[in-house]
Amino acid sequence: MQFFTSMSLSMLSSLSFFFLLSLPSVTLSYKPELLLLPSTTSAPEALAFDPAGAGPYTGISDGRILKYINPNVGFVDFAVSSPTRSKLLCDGSNSSKGPACGRPLGLEFNLKTDILYVTDAYFGLVSVNPGGSVATQLATSAENVPFLFLNALNIDQDTGIVYFVETSTKFPLDKFNEGVLSKDTTGRLMKYDPETKEVTVLQRKLGMPNGVAVSKDGSFVLYAEAVFGRAQKFWLTGPKANSSEIFATFQGRGDNIKRNTKGEFWIPDNSNTTSLGKRFSEDGKLLQTLTLSEDPAIRYSEVQEFEGKIYLGSAGLNVNYVKVLSG
Repeated sequence: MQFFTSMSLSMLSSLSFFFLLSLPSVTLSYKPELLLLPSTTSAPEALAFDPAGAGPYTGISDGRILKYINPNVGFVDFAVSSPTRSKLLCDGSNSSKGPACGRPLGLEFNLKTDILYVTDAYFGLVSVNPGGSVATQLATSAENVPFLFLNALNIDQDTGIVYFVETSTKFPLDKFNEGVLSKDTTGRLMKYDPETKEVTVLQRKLGMPNGVAVSKDGSFVLYAEAVFGRAQKFWLTGPKANSSEIFATFQGRGDNIKRNTKGEFWIPDNSNTTSLGKRFSEDGKLLQTLTLSEDPAIRYSEVQEFEGKIYLGSAGLNVNYVKVLSG
């Protein structure tokens, strides 16, 4: 009888713990670690890991793409978007020199080819061969409309298709807040096919989209709209193909969207008071909320789950690190 009672209590305890983890309001305890960027650099907007699991790689405010090696070495140069970029002019600068130096905002590896794809706010869609160096420009326009402000991207690892968003065809990167306040809706959702080298516009008239991710089965794409404080689901296949519906709404603005190995989505939610990380199921159910920052000066642009840790990127010019949370 005593054994049965102990077993029952143990099972109840386990079930209670599982129930707590399933509640959206529960914030788990993580230990933070800072991966410092090189001196005078900042704003690691987006993160990526290569097929070997090395990284993170990140694009920073002076236009470089960096690779993290280890705690002793830290981050090193990996690639740049422009062959004419001047290290003397650009290294250590901020985004005000973006037209000359570049500004990588979205990046992800094709895990089969080891090619890094990058959306640069000034140089369009580019790719970087294994080993790094200068990127190759892949596309600078769609439907005869030149890119003005490319932002996030994501790759369907089964097909190699690159999905990406243009935040605005009217407001460039340095006018982002102005575009949001004016409720600009010139944003576009697009895809790039590496085999045909063609860009296809999937959806137009979007409200400053700044995050994108394809589902695990490739049936839909999510994108975040800064103007409307929401994420939308755009169906690629099935009876709803080529239509969209609301996936989630935010207290503030969403940003980069990252999918984990289970097919769930992490999306930041940045308001005037907090920076939150929210994990959603494929059907839009809120599974978990992490408080990332209650400091109005610190906002996180990306929450990426990788090999049991959570990596945080930030577009803030005052953030000179990638934050890592481990359980």
